[in-house]
Amino acid sequence: ESLAGTLQIQGGYAEAEQLNLEALVILRRRLGAEHPETVELERNLATLLYEKGDLRQAESRFRAVWATWRRSLGSEHPTTLGAANDLAAVLKYQQRYGEAEPIYRETLASRRRLLGDRHPDVGESWGNLAELLYDAGRLPEAERAYRQTLAIYTASLPRGHVFISGSLLGLGAVLTDRGRPSEGEPLLREALCLRLDKFGPADRRTAKAQRALGVCLAALGRRREA
Repeated sequence: ESLAGTLQIQGGYAEAEQLNLEALVILRRRLGAEHPETVELERNLATLLYEKGDLRQAESRFRAVWATWRRSLGSEHPTTLGAANDLAAVLKYQQRYGEAEPIYRETLASRRRLLGDRHPDVGESWGNLAELLYDAGRLPEAERAYRQTLAIYTASLPRGHVFISGSLLGLGAVLTDRGRPSEGEPLLREALCLRLDKFGPADRRTAKAQRALGVCLAALGRRREA
């Protein structure tokens, strides 16, 4: 399992997948299909499949993990809610927004009920929903959701936390797309600064912030700078 994780980080998905499958067979035989270690390995395998782009297989395994945790831990246990998010994410990336949105909204409602409105996990749920709404082209709703997650992260996380950069980036992109690039520019600049500091200039997450700022600057007519 440790070797599989190392290979996965290095991009050796085929070999990592095979090792995970072999380990899963062993754990099912020794511990049973619903033992926490077995289920966690199933989730790791689903994540690997998701990262390599095998979304249908990842979806099937994420569904199995979510169902198992619902049976053993209950529908509102933090681990179960995390599994629900995993499934919603893979549905979203298949552009199956109508299936993913109710899962995100149910998870958000559960977290608000259990943790209150200012917990970082609630901020994560608002952010997940915001990203879905943005991808679905529902920009006014996405803006409201991104503002919720930014407010929660700013209040509950240390200054400069990487999660804050994600909400700044999302909100800045929405404002640009809604024809308000002058409002989006300072948010995108802050997001880029945070990501340069955390990840450096060569990381893809930094590049995503650079691209969003470039789009914003182009919308402002500052094409050379863009």
